[in-house]
Amino acid sequence: MRMQARLHQAACELSCGTRLILLLVKYRFSLDEDNMNVLASHWTPAVDDNLEQGWEERVNTALLHMLRTTMAKSGKKESGVSQMQNSGLLEDVGKLKKHINLIVDRLGKGMRPCKAHSDDAEAEGDEEKESKTSRSRPAEPPQPEGEEAKSTEA
Repeated sequence: MRMQARLHQAACELSCGTRLILLLVKYRFSLDEDNMNVLASHWTPAVDDNLEQGWEERVNTALLHMLRTTMAKSGKKESGVSQMQNSGLLEDVGKLKKHINLIVDRLGKGMRPCKAHSDDAEAEGDEEKESKTSRSRPAEPPQPEGEEAKSTEA
């Protein structure tokens, strides 16, 4: 019973630490809600260990998938079914640390998990800028024909 309580306490601490790191990453890299949701779904703060696969294995596999797909370097994206490593128990947590570092490095370089959404937002922002500039120019009031002739004669 005492070991169960310790395991539960460790799971709670890991969950809280993960939430804190995710918030720090969100504010450091100015991630919007969609990008944050995708990142949190891969780097999940939900900790529920079992004998088959623990938090470390699930997060490692999910981050590796994100590194190979949405956050892959240009030209290196794996299309279709990516070859996933055996999702058994991790022998070394070093791989998880490496994948976390790669995710944070790529976020620092401007890569985002939701590229399609950010591209749409940029396109909408460009359209808004164009419409604002066209609205900011005052339209010349139409002049009656008779007055145009008078102004050119004077």
